[in-house]
Amino acid sequence: GDGGGGVGPRRRRTRGRTRSRAAAAMEAEDNRNVDWVSSRGVWLFYVLLVAGFRLALWALPATVVSWPLGWTLTHIAHFLAQFFGFHWSKGTPTSDVDQGAYNELTFWEQLDRGRPWTATKKFFVVVPVILFMITCHATEYTAAHFVVNFPLFLLLVVSKLPEMHRVRIFGLNKTAGID
Repeated sequence: GDGGGGVGPRRRRTRGRTRSRAAAAMEAEDNRNVDWVSSRGVWLFYVLLVAGFRLALWALPATVVSWPLGWTLTHIAHFLAQFFGFHWSKGTPTSDVDQGAYNELTFWEQLDRGRPWTATKKFFVVVPVILFMITCHATEYTAAHFVVNFPLFLLLVVSKLPEMHRVRIFGLNKTAGID
């Protein structure tokens, strides 16, 4: 649409290209929804949160949660939190401020204004890689744990690649009228 009440996202014409409202908004202003992730101390807090979860599981009796199972559960919990927090949730809770400019973008796509391979994005790629490696080692590379952990790891890391920016596989997580 041209912004005149038509169906579809509003587009702005610049230098022969068409840009969405989200692209224009990302260039023009800060996004309070995601800017905090690059703030000082967030990375340390994130690592401590993952470690704290693992320590909480470790505190349970070994008859309830064994050492390998604890690492697999940590890996699963990390996957669920990161996948649904970063790659599934769309828009911003402050849509009244940004007028819905980010409704079509996931948290990950909004991060660092959509630029690939920034320090923040690299950090959030490295953490699942390291966690997967630790989990594989702690589970002694057993097939039962690997079958659970590897697909989750693969899905999480592939979803972070720049080639997956704004890609909705099989239409999953597609927003009607926007994507």
